[in-house]
Amino acid sequence: MRIYFEKLLIVCKKKIEELDLSHQISFFHGKIGSGKSTIARLIDFCFGGELENTAAINSEFITAKLFFTIGNYNAIIERGHKESKILVTWKINENIYRLDAPIESSGSPILNDNIFSFSDLMFFLLEMTPLKIAKNKQTDSPLERLSIRNFFWYSYLKQEKLDNTFFRFEEPFHAKNSKSVLKFVLGYFTESLNDYEIELATLREKRKIKQSTIFELNIFLNKFDYSLEEIESQIEITKKELFQYEEKREDYKKNYKDDTHTSDKTRIKLIKLNERLDTLNLQHSELSKKIEMQKSLKAELILSAFKLDRASSANKVFAGLQFEKCPCCGEDIEDKDNDTTCSVCKKPIKEKELDNVEKFQIIKKDVELRIKDVDNSIFRHEDELEKSKKEIKKLIDKRIELNQQLNEELSVYESAHLSNTKEIDNKISQLRERIRNLLKQSALPKEIENVQKAVKLLLIEEQILQDKIIKEREKLNNSDIHLKELENVFAETLDNVGMPGFNIKTDIVSIDRRTWSVKIISKDRGNDYEWCFDDAGSGGKKTLFNVCFLLSLHIVAETNNLPLPSFMIIDTPMKNIDHTVNQELFENFYRYLYSIANTTLSDTNVIIIDNFIIEPTVDENIDFTSRYLTPDEDENPPLISYYRGA
Repeated sequence: MRIYFEKLLIVCKKKIEELDLSHQISFFHGKIGSGKSTIARLIDFCFGGELENTAAINSEFITAKLFFTIGNYNAIIERGHKESKILVTWKINENIYRLDAPIESSGSPILNDNIFSFSDLMFFLLEMTPLKIAKNKQTDSPLERLSIRNFFWYSYLKQEKLDNTFFRFEEPFHAKNSKSVLKFVLGYFTESLNDYEIELATLREKRKIKQSTIFELNIFLNKFDYSLEEIESQIEITKKELFQYEEKREDYKKNYKDDTHTSDKTRIKLIKLNERLDTLNLQHSELSKKIEMQKSLKAELILSAFKLDRASSANKVFAGLQFEKCPCCGEDIEDKDNDTTCSVCKKPIKEKELDNVEKFQIIKKDVELRIKDVDNSIFRHEDELEKSKKEIKKLIDKRIELNQQLNEELSVYESAHLSNTKEIDNKISQLRERIRNLLKQSALPKEIENVQKAVKLLLIEEQILQDKIIKEREKLNNSDIHLKELENVFAETLDNVGMPGFNIKTDIVSIDRRTWSVKIISKDRGNDYEWCFDDAGSGGKKTLFNVCFLLSLHIVAETNNLPLPSFMIIDTPMKNIDHTVNQELFENFYRYLYSIANTTLSDTNVIIIDNFIIEPTVDENIDFTSRYLTPDEDENPPLISYYRGA
């Protein structure tokens, strides 16, 4: 994945700042607050990343333009502050193209028929098919696209992430994509395999749609008792009946017979129909009256229940009260201590009688039951009323039809022979129309059969693709070789840099093929003592762990021509490491970096951001440039040279 930077233009309110990135190694160092990390963030911002809103960015930044080479194209990326689209210009030979690409998929193609976003466009320029991975572990899981930025996890180490995350492996939201990219880079996943899986997902989606269609149609047909066998049987029966009537019509032509006029039959039908209508209208009227009466009764019962509640409340309030004076006239009450009679009304107090509250509750429960009974009765009667309305409507329509038919029959009065012949003709027309309708109905079950056959064919195609996927995975023998090589190179890198706590003679690197966790196993500590990024302890060791793994992965990728972006951006590789106390560690790291940059990684574009610089020697012969940045010195200006803070 050839991506090589040339320069970065930062368009500010007062000046356009230009950074030369065309050297193999560009080293930016200096004081805090000078904009060193913003350089890396702006490059990431051009590729769709987020930009930290520092005071300088908020105050002065307008647009960033990144000039670079991608694949066989010369390209320019331009993105304004807080914009969700990226303007991409690319050139090959003398042809120049320009496209405003959304960071997120727009839902419709922006180029050809398969480019939906900025990420897709980057894969297109790299002449790669956008990779897709399963959303979950289910067999028929839909696929989702991997972004070009997922690959950048292995090319851009952010300062804030260096000592608290290891390539997103411990972040559930990003872990799956991070591991998928690593699998692809190391050869556990190929573009052919990706194409097969995309095609398989497309076939599965087609099959699901067809199966869903069959399911819905079967529900519809079952609801109306449709069956192809029944329809075909009805067609045969109707054809036989049609044949009989056609023979009968021929017989009528040959043998004249007096017969009852067809209008008499129509009249009889109308009479019976009217009688039925009268009966239904009477039932309809009676049902309406019943419903009104029951609704009235329900209202009275509800009112009674309300009154009972009020009486019960009053009884609770006044029960057992002892009056000193009469509540009516205000005179003193005599004999108020008599427990056998009421002190006000002088009536005897009944004993062993149910408590009034209990009485009210029993009565109220009975009233509520009556309300429910009335509700049920109203529901049943309204249901009957609705059915009655539908039947009356159907009969009225039929009566209109029969009246029209009778008028037609009476308007042309024919002999009994002609009338009967016409009746037969009508019957023949009805039977023919019925056959046409049945043939239309039979087409639907037949179509279902065709769709079912298509589903079976799709299943066969899926099986063929699954076999291809299995065979393609069997070809990935080199992937384990690459992974073993990564383990060995990582161990050598840790040793060359001088990782504290690592001894190449007794320690080995092991990468779990299932979880992709990277561990250091120490054979000399008994019981195979092991540790990983999370167990490294200090922030400095975690930073080195991340940086060394990045270098190792790029070494293996470059050596074996594996699909990894050909650039590295490391923001503060010596984070949390004091350069004065750990001078030897500083020297070891940069000497090793320059040695591999001059050999194995000679085609890799490297951008380093750190607080202090160790330059390559003349003998190391590296295309190297550096810039010292300070927040307030004119001779060593910050990233936005004229900006001096608030």
